[in-house]
Amino acid sequence: MSMDLYKDNICPVGDRIGEWSRNRCHHVTGSCIRVYLVWTPRKDPCNSQSGESPQILFNTTCWGVGLHCFNAMKMTSVHNHHMTSIETGSSDVFTVKFNRGTTYIGAKWETDYTGIPHVKDSVFVGLLPENFATRDTEKWKNAVIQMPQDEQYIVSDSVMVNFDRVPVFQDCTACWSKPKWRQGAHTYRFAGLSFINSSKRIFVYKKGIYWDLDGTLTGVKNSYSTW
Repeated sequence: MSMDLYKDNICPVGDRIGEWSRNRCHHVTGSCIRVYLVWTPRKDPCNSQSGESPQILFNTTCWGVGLHCFNAMKMTSVHNHHMTSIETGSSDVFTVKFNRGTTYIGAKWETDYTGIPHVKDSVFVGLLPENFATRDTEKWKNAVIQMPQDEQYIVSDSVMVNFDRVPVFQDCTACWSKPKWRQGAHTYRFAGLSFINSSKRIFVYKKGIYWDLDGTLTGVKNSYSTW
């Protein structure tokens, strides 16, 4: 049977997920959730102008995974809520491309989206207390959350615990690499954050603009930080 039969009816890149809740990854060598290469969920998976269909992944727990708890090369409205990520081998959340305009071609731009936080009600732990005696077990990595190459990415109501060696947030993932080069200067929004034994809060990688909505990132409400 020819695969042409399915080309206008089954579109995995634009499809929705039925449910994602209470999944666990324990000391796997790679990433827990890997979006490779593209996930742009739409109301009609095969119609690029039908509008985005937000997908919320609930209650993912990662403990000692080799790479990332969440890894996406290119995504649109995909959100991690109530995530718990402990002692990962690389950044806990790693997202490269964030092109929400792909779900409203010619009708909306990335800055039109101001809604659902992409990381919310989550806890990230660099090192468990029982491992303090051998503190070099905390993994070296670029950041806890490596944020994507575009506007309006939101992190809210989350707690960062025991990150001594690495910054929590880094902008413009992979923007200096030749295949994924971008100019940078994207704006990211933050609210409701808590930091415990984590003093390195941001690393401006490529002119990223950190918009602190309530003062929980920088101590100054409705402020912008960059370099």
